[in-house]
Amino acid sequence: MNNILKRMDPLIIQNIMKLIYENRSIRKTPLMEKANMNYLRLNAYLKWLELIDFIKIDESNIFLTESGSKFIFRCLK
Repeated sequence: MNNILKRMDPLIIQNIMKLIYENRSIRKTPLMEKANMNYLRLNAYLKWLELIDFIKIDESNIFLTESGSKFIFRCLK
């Protein structure tokens, strides 16, 4: 995961968060397909986004947190 963290792309982060925002919540497989990413890479991004409190992952769905919603709202302006 460290190699992926070194190469985090802000546009990919924005795309992942935009997809979650547009769907209100989304499961990993549809997100992986819509973001056109493989499972390992998407998982690394999701773990990082959860670590910085931009998303919350429950049993089956991924949601934006309040801070994640504020961030993506500013990006989409």
